[in-house]
Formats: sequence, structure tokens, C-alpha cells
Amino acid sequence: MKKLIRGMIASAAVVALVWLLMATVQTHTVSEEVTRLRRESRSDIIYLRTRVRELESELTSVLMGVVEPPAESVGGTAENLPETEDVQTEAVTVPTHQAPETQTQPETEAPAAAYILTEHNGMIGVFDASGELVRTVNVFVMTLPRAEQQALEVGIPAYSYEEMCRLAELYE
Repeated sequence: MKKLIRGMIASAAVVALVWLLMATVQTHTVSEEVTRLRRESRSDIIYLRTRVRELESELTSVLMGVVEPPAESVGGTAENLPETEDVQTEAVTVPTHQAPETQTQPETEAPAAAYILTEHNGMIGVFDASGELVRTVNVFVMTLPRAEQQALEVGIPAYSYEEMCRLAELYE
């Protein structure tokens, strides 16, 4: 009878250990998958933020009359555009309650980024507007997905301290 009880206890212990091992392996697998999905979504978010900032800057430049819109954005290259007559345009003023002499012209440049996240010595470096290294994020760039590596090559702009902290947290 004692042998039977010992055998049952040993069997229960083996089953419990196997169950624990299987649960650990499954937890590790799920954890790796969640980490992979977070990295992918983070790279998508960073790419989209960067692209939105670029488009906002281009749109601001076009609206302020600083730069002509690219020909391909209005329906093709310059060679494919129909010929038009030369049209004289007048300067457009923004109506205000001020006298024309005191009216101020709108800013022609998009706001400059306060911080730039980019690659520095193989890791992610955060630089301020003057180009000084503010901090490094303890993540090697080569371990990131290709899209994030490309975004860091160009430089990811942050327009405030809070935004810079949020971007840095995404990588940590």
C-alpha cells in the first residue's frame, strides 16, 4: 500500500512538472509573439508619424507659396501636363482688422524639431536642435526591424520633450 501511495505521489509530481514545463514554454512563445507584434506596430507608428510630419511640412511650404508642388502630385510630370496660357496672378492678402502696413506675413517654414532620434555608435541617440547628444537609448539599431532602421537613418523628429520621451520609451 505504501508503494502504491509513493508511486501515485511520484506520478503526480512528474505530471505537475511536465505541466509546469509546458506552461512555461507556452508562456515564452506567447511572450515572443507579443514582443514581435509590438515591434512591428511600433515601427509602423514611427514610420507613419515621420511620413505625416514630412507631408505636413510639404503642405505648409506649398500653402505658403515657398515651393511649387511637385508635378507628379498634380497628375503627372511636367512633360505630360497640358499647355496653358500664361495667367497673371495677384498677390493675395489675408483679411484682418489691421491696416495693410501693420499686417504681418505668415511664417513660411514649418516648426523645427526640438529633438531628433537617430543612430549613434550603433545605438539610438537623441540629439537636441543644436546637434548635441542629449541621451542614448540602450537599444542596438541593428536589432530593430528594417523599417525602423531606415527611419532612424533619416532621423525621427520630436517637437517637444514629452514627445521625445514617448518615442524613446517605445524603444526601451
